[in-house]
Amino acid sequence: MHALALLPGRHLLRRLDLLAAVTLVVFLALGVLAGLALARLAQLGPALADVAGSLDLTARAIALVGEVPVVGESADRLSGSVAQAAGSVAASATEVEQGWWTLAGAVGIAIALLPIAAAGRGVPAAAPRPPP
Repeated sequence: MHALALLPGRHLLRRLDLLAAVTLVVFLALGVLAGLALARLAQLGPALADVAGSLDLTARAIALVGEVPVVGESADRLSGSVAQAAGSVAASATEVEQGWWTLAGAVGIAIALLPIAAAGRGVPAAAPRPPP
């Protein structure tokens, strides 16, 4: 028996090539969509930054109330606590935004590369093809 008789036919190879190309395109699209979906979550960072700004304004308003002699130092302490919380939220907002962008890129690339990694474990690249 001739060795080429065991190889798949030309039409089957074309169909398998087409299937591989379609799979690659589908996974590239899925990777882009997953990356974009996660990137939308990165918008939480600016929202948290807005919250931090509001907290900072609140701390300033409480500090103004703290200047009234009747209220005294309890308002000053509250103002300090709110200002500290505003700083903490602002720092967290930056970290959240950077983290989501990193995650979005990593997940998108990983999904897009899945078929390439799977193809590397499939049929050897040097597999002989039957003559046309």
